[in-house]
Amino acid sequence: MTHVTLDVQNTSITFAPTLKAYNDYINKLGMNDKVAPTINYLKRIVVPESKADLDTLILLPGAALSLVAAINDEFAPDLEITVKK
Repeated sequence: MTHVTLDVQNTSITFAPTLKAYNDYINKLGMNDKVAPTINYLKRIVVPESKADLDTLILLPGAALSLVAAINDEFAPDLEITVKK
């Protein structure tokens, strides 16, 4: 299992993202609905020991989207793709 630990506001928060949770998150994102699916994803993948810290952080404006960007940058590979002609 992959773990991603972020240091935010002098607090370490650990997440355990999975392929299923990641895919569910991407599938639930809508053009007009980004914050609720992001918060649900974060709550789904946070380790129990970090839950209280996450609950406090996601109250800050923009925090949920910043957290998920950092987690997914680490979790999802950056693929180099070239189109052959």
